[in-house]
Amino acid sequence: SLVDNASLSDNLRCLECQEIEQVDFDIKYSSQWVPKPSVANFVTQTARELITSCANSYAEQNIEPYSDDKSIHKILEAVEAHSLLQRDLNAMVPNDKFFRFFSPYTAYDIVESALQYNIDERFNAKVTKPMLAEIRSESMSLEYFKRRDKGEYTKSTFTEYSNRKNMLQKIFSEECLIYKLGLVDRSKLLESLNKFSADGEQLENIMRIQIIEYWLRGYCESGGIYEI
Repeated sequence: SLVDNASLSDNLRCLECQEIEQVDFDIKYSSQWVPKPSVANFVTQTARELITSCANSYAEQNIEPYSDDKSIHKILEAVEAHSLLQRDLNAMVPNDKFFRFFSPYTAYDIVESALQYNIDERFNAKVTKPMLAEIRSESMSLEYFKRRDKGEYTKSTFTEYSNRKNMLQKIFSEECLIYKLGLVDRSKLLESLNKFSADGEQLENIMRIQIIEYWLRGYCESGGIYEI
């Protein structure tokens, strides 16, 4: 698979959703222009077909990659995603507040260094934290990368997740737009929410669904019409 000569459009046409439990996080990640999207088991077939349909639509547009090097393509793709997120976050900052959001993934020196790595010297296309820490700006503390205060197994983390879990149970026990649209199976989502997850991945997936649900509610309240 590492010598796969398929184009970006070819990969998009062959894109199929697979459940998270089936994803194989190995070096083959870098052999595709677009990794197969992983979805939780509560995501319905309707939603999966919608994702595939969108991918096919993009494929027909014959979109060119950012670079002939698949790894560089993915790095630039990540830079674009972080830049858009950073722009949207800063757009929400009130005019009377004097602070701005910053992402190390959009810093010129970091991106430039990342692009200089040859694909044969990478395990995959992702920018690693050790590299980001090594070439960080002088004004950025090394603690940003060590994250000692944000360890995955600290008491504060478990408390935060527990509180979030209770809130999600309340939200998704009621009627939701994602249920009406047939995008999510209610019983499977609630079952997944009640399962134990050592790494918190299941809960984070449902937190992403919450963002989509709230976006749909805001869109409808603004007079928009939703349909599949």
